[in-house]
Amino acid sequence: MREEFRWLPDGFSMRLRPGLLARRPAKIGDYMLTPFVGTEIFWDTRFNRVTNVRFTAGANLPVHEGFSVEPYYVRQFDPTPGGPTANIIGFLMLASF
Repeated sequence: MREEFRWLPDGFSMRLRPGLLARRPAKIGDYMLTPFVGTEIFWDTRFNRVTNVRFTAGANLPVHEGFSVEPYYVRQFDPTPGGPTANIIGFLMLASF
């Protein structure tokens, strides 16, 4: 669960973002990667309704010790009739030390 406290030009609002994320390591030959899928719902107090639904899929791909990349795809839509839909492709570079 994520909570966002937002001060917007028209006042304060809060978004509650419950979600689920499933990851499972997979080995292909000697290479270990971690695919994932997830979903998240955005409840906005300004409208007292769900304003967005988000589905995510991707994989964590180790490149070197302490360094990995994570390509992902997100489909986000507003569940109201005629609401906008967004298709997003992203790429994260992660370093741990």
